[in-house]
Amino acid sequence: MILFHRPSRTTVILIAVAVLAAIFIFINTRRGTNEIMANLVKVEGNSLSVAAKYINTTSGNPYYDDFRDVEVIVDPKTKITRIALQLPSQEELKKTNGLFYPDKLPRVQSAATLDILKKDFSLAAISLTAKGVGNILNSKSFIATEITYTTIAVEAPVLDKD
Repeated sequence: MILFHRPSRTTVILIAVAVLAAIFIFINTRRGTNEIMANLVKVEGNSLSVAAKYINTTSGNPYYDDFRDVEVIVDPKTKITRIALQLPSQEELKKTNGLFYPDKLPRVQSAATLDILKKDFSLAAISLTAKGVGNILNSKSFIATEITYTTIAVEAPVLDKD
């Protein structure tokens, strides 16, 4: 009576290759993200064309060095947050010879709409982060659940009443 049959060398090699292939597939399909950081390029209707980097949500680093063209679709459920950097006044700039540190500028955060984002984009460049549902890594377009963008608070010039 044979209780244990010793596997052939070929069987062992095939099992080893299958295990390695399974590990490789697991590691490569596990990569994913639900977030991009981007520069807004164009707005058409409810679609934002952006130059984006996919963000590894575990490390916070981008997956690729280059920017990718992505379409971010804004639907009625998309939460949009506006962060406006408050630039120094003319008087403050005179005191510092026109120099200021952007990291130290006051920020005002508020809820926004697509129309507000469009208006801000017509006045200044916009950088943003956008989140989608599920894995959006390498997606050419996705529906955003959240968009947070940063812009410069632009004040209208004060005119003399002469």
